Amino acid sequence: MFDLPTAVVGLSREYLSSGESHDDDLAFELTCRALADGWRDDDQHCLPPDLESLPITYLGVVVRSVDRSRLNGYDLVRLMQAEARLAASHEAQKLAVMVEVAMTPPGDADSPVERSFEAFEYAACEIAAALTLTRRAAESQLDQAFALTGRLQRVWERFASGDLDLPKTRDLVNALGHLDQDTVDTVLDRCLGDASELTRGQLRARVGRIVMEVDPD
Repeated sequence: MFDLPTAVVGLSREYLSSGESHDDDLAFELTCRALADGWRDDDQHCLPPDLESLPITYLGVVVRSVDRSRLNGYDLVRLMQAEARLAASHEAQKLAVMVEVAMTPPGDADSPVERSFEAFEYAACEIAAALTLTRRAAESQLDQAFALTGRLQRVWERFASGDLDLPKTRDLVNALGHLDQDTVDTVLDRCLGDASELTRGQLRARVGRIVMEVDPD
């Protein structure tokens, strides 16, 4: 799988200016080369020009291969943004797994794969123990997880892609979690598209205005 030429995660400026197409195939190749060889030995390195759009699957490996000391200020900012995107995606996946844990009966390593139609009574206790949380914190996160993987699935998808961070996601859950599905969908139609470009305050204000217009009661 990794029988590829010398590493190119630290792409040369000549390569970046060559006009090559950077699609999913290149992302996969970058990942393989990162795993196999790491960075080139040039004094300065550049990140892939489409780092912001690399699939999460590849982004994690590419980012982990980066030598931060060889990046200039411009690429360091892009790397920081990539790390934030990865953090959001990992948190979204953790919440999705929480739901699976809650729907699965306790067992041991040899237990069969089972799911229930509703959460088990002491699921929050198991999550709290596994993640060293208080029961209250585990219950809160589990409630958010059920909301995001259910009625707010569209929010979870943006969260999992790294377009929304955890604080904004929580704000949306708090603002919309008690509303009916039609209202939720209408509000998201009008605010979710550019939510990643807004501050938390701006997003909360916009959602509040839209909710008042759509469902003043």
